[in-house]
Amino acid sequence: MSLTDAAIRAAKPGDKTIKLFDSLGLYLEISPNGGRWWRLKSRYAHTERRISLGVYPTIGLREARKRRDEAKELLAQGIDPSVHRQAEKEAVKRQQEADEQTFKAVALQWWASYGPTLAERTRDRTQRYLDQDILPALGDKPVASIMPADLLAVAAPAEKRGAVNTSHKLMSISNHVMRHAFLRGLVSINVAAGLRGALRPLKHTPRPAIIEKIELGRLLRDIWAYEGHPSVQWYLRILPYLATRPGELRLARWCEFDFSENVWRVPAGRMKMRRAWNVPLAGQVVKMLRELEKFSGGSDDNYLFPSVRSRSAVITDVAGLAALRSLGWEQKTVCLHGWRSTFSTLANESGQWRPDVVESCLAHADRDSVRSVYNRAGFWQERVALMSWWASYLDALKEAGPNS
Repeated sequence: MSLTDAAIRAAKPGDKTIKLFDSLGLYLEISPNGGRWWRLKSRYAHTERRISLGVYPTIGLREARKRRDEAKELLAQGIDPSVHRQAEKEAVKRQQEADEQTFKAVALQWWASYGPTLAERTRDRTQRYLDQDILPALGDKPVASIMPADLLAVAAPAEKRGAVNTSHKLMSISNHVMRHAFLRGLVSINVAAGLRGALRPLKHTPRPAIIEKIELGRLLRDIWAYEGHPSVQWYLRILPYLATRPGELRLARWCEFDFSENVWRVPAGRMKMRRAWNVPLAGQVVKMLRELEKFSGGSDDNYLFPSVRSRSAVITDVAGLAALRSLGWEQKTVCLHGWRSTFSTLANESGQWRPDVVESCLAHADRDSVRSVYNRAGFWQERVALMSWWASYLDALKEAGPNS
């Protein structure tokens, strides 16, 4: 006989647990202390189970029967109702957490772990994009409510004014944040994935680099004739001889240089690929560094190229460019990073050096991690020889006449 609401209300707790049966395995369990729980007796995976369906009177008789029928339907499909209900609870919990998590909160969580891994210049630029463009537009929105149109709207102003590279940077950062939200279970999909394809494509313009010998010799002579601040003078003179990235040299400190072995040990934090790197120093470079040491040495912590305003700061990344412009070299012709292309082109064209050795001098990452470890050690002597050859090559161009 099925239960009725009246029978349930009339039932009193006893000295032992009482079970009031309804139908199809549903019953109400009344404990001696008066607690009342709906239970469903069933079998799953050949094992008898007791499934809790809620507490009376919060769950009334009609609702209990509804839950019984839903549980039996799941059992018929081979689904454990208890596991299914727990999964639903977890989903609701995640949704509630997502609703409480704003885009700004997730962005700050992502930035706290990702930001410190970036080079200083990249970190500062990314921080500006977050503070000035992304967070003002999306910061207060629940991350689970972010739609592709919201992200595209952030990148649209930059794209409209022709700053296509900036629009792609903004979308890349947004993608990082949304991916972080996805990995934390705050969103079911990363709505930023693939959106860079909706932006105007980037136009990659090669950096200007001089590879014609007469012009290269003239540039070197102009650099050595520059009469500006000593930090900028020596920065412009030394950079061509090392084939390193401009920022790696600009931020160098004296503690990184080992003159007993003629090697510059660049810390991982300043390398693009985030791994420490050793740069062989040709005799000409050592001689220049010794001259520079008279100006900026004295302490291992000193910068090689202190700022014009303070010796505790370093020259800016535009100081060298400004000097080149003052010498009459235009942006379309010369840039500081272009020395790497000049080195790569002329070293490869000489036919004296293996391409892998040239790439290693440029600290380009090898996609094969095992091969990369081998190359870092195996190419050292060849790199020493190559950089010595390169220094002598530049010296010869610098000392040649304007028509040589």
